[in-house]
Amino acid sequence: DIRGLLSAKVSNDAAIAERATKALERDDELFRSVLVERLINALDDEEHPVRTNAHRELLAYTGAHFDWSPDKSPEIQQAIVKEWQTWLKVQLKPGLLGIYYRGKDFNEQKAWRVDSKIDFHWQESPHPDVTKGRYSIHWVGKLEAPESQTYQIFTYNDDGVRVWIDHRRVIDDWNEHASSPQEGTIHLDAGRHDLFIEFFNNANDATIQLFWATDKMPQTIIPPERLWHFEPASKHP
Repeated sequence: DIRGLLSAKVSNDAAIAERATKALERDDELFRSVLVERLINALDDEEHPVRTNAHRELLAYTGAHFDWSPDKSPEIQQAIVKEWQTWLKVQLKPGLLGIYYRGKDFNEQKAWRVDSKIDFHWQESPHPDVTKGRYSIHWVGKLEAPESQTYQIFTYNDDGVRVWIDHRRVIDDWNEHASSPQEGTIHLDAGRHDLFIEFFNNANDATIQLFWATDKMPQTIIPPERLWHFEPASKHP
């Protein structure tokens, strides 16, 4: 909860403030990949300390600067938030951010990389730093819908997978089994949408593929040009 951390950072309790500061700086690619976007959203918060701390963190993490102040009128604040959002769109890069863990329950982060699409069958390890057999993966980024309509989302997976689009769970198959198809449906407006995927493998080979289809488009692997991500943020010196 970025808002909660920003609020706690100015707590009168020094221990709480210190924990919040450390949490905002933690070395966690999944957290840092969404941090800047959440900070920009917090610039429009109703609480003055939250807005102020969001702006300070944005300056530290991005090095970018817009003429923003928590004391400006709501209309001016909203206009500057839109400038930040426009800036953020330019920072998007192709592919999804894949974060690879030891163990089936995201036990220990071992590596991260950019995956251009989700179309994998692993007989060995999915990454040189991850042991074969028992591992888990997060993918995070944006899914770009070419037009507004209802989309069928499919996976073909061994073992378990969950898929969220705009924080709505579209596929929920958190079970061990041989390769099998799963399906969900969601209406998307044209443009980019939050995409979050969890996957685990508990033994032997693994398969994970991500497809989509519409009334006008046959089922196909979601192509690289429709997947985007933000690089994990890091503090500027």
